[in-house]
Amino acid sequence: MIHTFPRHSLSKVSPRERLRLILVKKLSVLLSSHILFLRADDMKWTIVIGLLVVMATGQAIRNSTEWLKYEEEWPRYKTTFAKVYMTREEEARKAKIFLENLEYISRHNQEADRGLHSYRLGVTPFADMTPEEFTQSRLDVGMILNSQNSSLDNLKTHMRSSERNANMEYKDWRDDGVITKEVRNQGDCNSCYAFAAVEAIESYFAIAGHSLTRRSAQQFVDCTGGSGNKGCTGGTVRNCFMYAKRTSLMTEENYPYVGKKNKNCKYKKVTSVRVSNIYKIARGSEADLKDAVAEVGPVAASIHGSQKDFYLYKSGIYNTCPTDHNGRYLDHALLVIGFRDEGDGKDYWIVKNSWGTGWGEGGYGKIAMNHENMCGIADRATYATVKKK
Repeated sequence: MIHTFPRHSLSKVSPRERLRLILVKKLSVLLSSHILFLRADDMKWTIVIGLLVVMATGQAIRNSTEWLKYEEEWPRYKTTFAKVYMTREEEARKAKIFLENLEYISRHNQEADRGLHSYRLGVTPFADMTPEEFTQSRLDVGMILNSQNSSLDNLKTHMRSSERNANMEYKDWRDDGVITKEVRNQGDCNSCYAFAAVEAIESYFAIAGHSLTRRSAQQFVDCTGGSGNKGCTGGTVRNCFMYAKRTSLMTEENYPYVGKKNKNCKYKKVTSVRVSNIYKIARGSEADLKDAVAEVGPVAASIHGSQKDFYLYKSGIYNTCPTDHNGRYLDHALLVIGFRDEGDGKDYWIVKNSWGTGWGEGGYGKIAMNHENMCGIADRATYATVKKK
């Protein structure tokens, strides 16, 4: 339905605002004819049709206040996240998706304000994507879905150390200074497995008394093909750990991340930085995962991360993953660095992601704990040990 403006309403606004309202109406009509952009250079602003239209619900922008909001949000989004589109048609399509997601975020947060949700959504780097586009661009669908089911079978299983960890209410390894401060960004390369593995190893060495040094995720992307990984099309943390048992890790400075797989592995022999042993968490056991995080350090976990609410997550305790996946939809790896476990229904895992600081709470998030193994967080979790200094 094309929105119309009453004649008397136009008489009460300024000439510039009247022109704007008339343009909104005319552009809405043009949309049905598939005209994608109209530029008004003499007014020094560009109108993107995707921001004028009608949402997935069929509702048009109702008033000038709402129009101004969207006119401001889209350019701000593109600037904040350095978005560049190849064609006007592509930008119009992305603008429409962005506007739909903006409405979705607004509705969700209004419900959160009424106590209906335990987390809030926000404009993240992925706010111009559909779930299908996000899955294709960011998740390790190929490797984690198909091969990880058997990849942990030959690993030692974590054994709980003592009951004291079961009663621990809070742990955050950031407080110990063993988590690298910078939140990394994997970009369009499906390399979450490499970041989860390398950041875990960095922490293990720091906990063991060595300096906290950034190691090369790119080395895992380029050099672990022999261990079963596929560069930017997916891989597993377990395969990275197996590689790190045989080969030392270079520093990020000497082997920087480039967001794609290099043709050749560029490893150069360095001082030994290897893992000693690799362990898995008993499948689905949040109690064992908690014990490992409390006793050993951060644990790399695979989760079901393709939901819209997850890639638009901004703060709070995320709790809307499917719980009946049986490990089939584990498509994203991240690092579990802590927990809050006070038995009041508000328990959560603290996770560090590799999607930059624009996602979550500055790149970190909270996933519901003791909540039917939310997102499969304890289904495919692994850690490694290193020699103490």
